[in-house]
Amino acid sequence: MTGPYDSVIGVRKELVVDKFVSGMPARFEAATGDVRLCAVVVECDAKTGRATRMERLMLK
Repeated sequence: MTGPYDSVIGVRKELVVDKFVSGMPARFEAATGDVRLCAVVVECDAKTGRATRMERLMLK
């Protein structure tokens, strides 16, 4: 996932919360500032396909 960290899937969080609470249609605006890249690196066992190690990444 990439984009503004303080958002809801890249949209200003206040707009999303207002739409959820009111149930009314709303125009969304893209959030800005504090952009981050978040990911998970998963190491798997080749025989079982199960995860053996996971590492969380967050890059500013």
